[in-house]
Order: sequence, then structure tokens, then C-alpha cells
Amino acid sequence: MMKPLAEEHPQLFHYTSAAGLDGIMRSQTLRATHYAYLNDAAEIRHFLESRLPQIFETVILKHRSDEKAASQLGRQIAESILDKLLNGAVGKEPLAEPYITSFCTPMDKDDRVDQHGLLSQWRGYGKDGGYALVFDTNSLSELLAEFSTKYENSGHLFAGDVVYSSQDNHIFFNEFAVDLNTMETFLMSHLHGDEDNKNLEKIFIAVMRCACRYKHWGFKEENEVRIIFIPNNKEVREYARSERITINDIPRKQYIRSGASIPFVDLLEGVTSLTTPLPIQRVIVGPCADHKKAKRVRAVEILLEQHHISAKVSASEIPYVG
Repeated sequence: MMKPLAEEHPQLFHYTSAAGLDGIMRSQTLRATHYAYLNDAAEIRHFLESRLPQIFETVILKHRSDEKAASQLGRQIAESILDKLLNGAVGKEPLAEPYITSFCTPMDKDDRVDQHGLLSQWRGYGKDGGYALVFDTNSLSELLAEFSTKYENSGHLFAGDVVYSSQDNHIFFNEFAVDLNTMETFLMSHLHGDEDNKNLEKIFIAVMRCACRYKHWGFKEENEVRIIFIPNNKEVREYARSERITINDIPRKQYIRSGASIPFVDLLEGVTSLTTPLPIQRVIVGPCADHKKAKRVRAVEILLEQHHISAKVSASEIPYVG
């Protein structure tokens, strides 16, 4: 799943707060948050509302010459898919509710960012600073493969670089080539009235794989890499049970943030432990006043020792104090 990523990004940076750092150490898991509670107000919908209609319009125009009609039909089909995926029928769960864990990577292989972190990320944690956990991507991919096997048939687990709306089209088409081909095949069948359930399942998966990895250009500085889990909805789980298909569901949990309940899942739960800890290579302590750096570094070293993790701890030298 993440082998190509390990070649492109040997390390992945996960920024978090002091509470987040403590939670990760205690659980030895990575929290994947429900997409609707992330910091992008257009999360997932940006692709479905802005890019998918264009994709469908382009395919339709290969076979029909009326641009206005192609545009209207492309948008109509895209809106129908969006509604089925994210809204669901009355009294039923949506078909897709992705849970996402985010990482950053240094742009242009910048050694300074690699050593001291990204200022835009540190700003998000204010004057108390944050922490960047630096993961070994190859080891993380091996744990995720084991996790996927443990929770076989529980949903769709995948990972990849985020593609931003400002990037060149060739990047978009290269990253999503397989899924775009699936969309075109589906659309041709749909236009010829040859739709079936297998085609529907394929198009939904293809669309969501793209939607989960496509973001507004305003977030480009993050140079984000994501791990995404889309659990089977209730209808799929009930069908599987009726067919006596074993499903090991990943538990869905909730935590409280600013008085609101936030849904999440713990990736790697049941795979990592004190004897098989998370593959953290380094921890960067976020910018803070000079007199606080040594104490914060030492506190992290003690925390890592408690959880049997051998990782280098350093302090960012970016002169930002909130």
C-alpha cells in the first residue's frame, strides 16, 4: 500500500499537540479522524463538486458534440454520486465516511524543514508549541499491511500523496490514472444503460480514492501525505453477515474537542504494542523560548523511554514564540 511512498518519502512528519503526543505514546496507534471534522471545510466535497463534473463532461464530449448538454449531464451524474456517497438515503448511513490521518513531507527535500519543522504547522499549536513525530515510512507500511490483514473485509485502507487543485494536470492524471479509467468505463456503461452493481461499487471506490487525496490549492504548503480508511457502512456489513462473510470491524470511537464529540478510529490498534512500538525515528520539539527547550526535550526523552521507543529528540531552532 505504501511501498511507493516509502521510496518517495522515506520519512513522514506528523504534527501534534502535547496531549496528542501523550495519546499516541500511550495507545501506540495513529488516530484517523472523520473527514467532516478536519480543518478543510471543503474536505472530500472539493473533488466531488469541482473536479468530478469536469471529468465526466470530458468523457461525454468524446461521444457527444453538444458542450452545454455534456456539461449539464456531467454535473447531474456527479451530483447523484456525491449524494449517494456522502448523504445516504433517509434512515440509512452514507456509503462512504472516510477517516484520515495526515502527515507532512518537506517540500523540495528542504534540509532545514527536515530538521526544524514547518512554521505553518508550528503556528497551529500556538505559544505552547507542538511536536513533530518523524516516522520511518517503510516500517509504517509493514505495520499497516499487518493491520489490514487483521481487519480483513472491514473497509478500504489506502494511502498516498495529496494532489492540490493548483498542480499541473499531468500530475493529476498520473496520480489518478487507474481510478480515472474506472470512472470512464463506468460512465460509458451508464450512458449505454448497462449499469450493474459491480460497476457501481467500482465507481464509488474510484471516486472516493480520488476525493480523499484531492485538496484546495490553499493547503499546498503542507505537502500532505494521507492514510485513509473508509469503513463498510451498515448495509454492507449486514449483507456480509447474511452471506456468512467474516468481518473484523475496526472499532469507531469518539473524543471531545471544544465541547463537540469527534468520531475517529485508531489505526494499528492490536498490531503495535510495547514490544512492537510505532516506528518513530525522531521527535522535533516545536519552537519555544530558549530557556524552555532543554526541559521540553528531556520530558519527551523520558516519555519515549517509558514506551520503549529509541528515537532522537531535538528542538526546532525556528525563532517563533507564538
